[in-house]
Amino acid sequence: MSDINILDHGVPLHLSHAGMLDYHGGGALAGAAIAWRAMEAAALALSRETLWDRRDLRVRIAHDGPGVRDAVEYVTRAITRGSLEIDAATPHLGACASHLAFRFVLWNPGQGVVLQLKPGAVAAEFFETVQALRTQGASPALQRQLVHWKRTVAASVMEQTLDALFDTREAPPPGARPTPCSA
Repeated sequence: MSDINILDHGVPLHLSHAGMLDYHGGGALAGAAIAWRAMEAAALALSRETLWDRRDLRVRIAHDGPGVRDAVEYVTRAITRGSLEIDAATPHLGACASHLAFRFVLWNPGQGVVLQLKPGAVAAEFFETVQALRTQGASPALQRQLVHWKRTVAASVMEQTLDALFDTREAPPPGARPTPCSA
């Protein structure tokens, strides 16, 4: 885990994971951790020649849960700037149904990156618990189980390398339909 450096209209910012957690508040720890790590990977990919700048970024996400939204907004301000879009090609993935819901596409002028959470990078029990909540309802036992898995997933994601977490590839130009990711 590392801090993220980014420009905001040319002014350098140094963002920390702790700062993002303060901004988020802690309700969706798994999504926040996955998105934070995706933003770390995006920072590396999009800052090869010059430091990436918030004002130039466009962002597309498949899952728009509160943890993902807060981590992406904290780093990029894409929601505030109107440059965040939800991938309409994957509406069934919007509620973290599987690893495929955690896809992030970011563009900086002249370059872009697709980050897809790898199968197995997150415990299957997390996704199973989310599915059980949808199909069985929110019993107190399932709610406790989900809180446990959110914490477990967040800790695990923060300990893994970026290469272990994400498949990374160059993004097609903005406006092009995203290439479906393999399961």
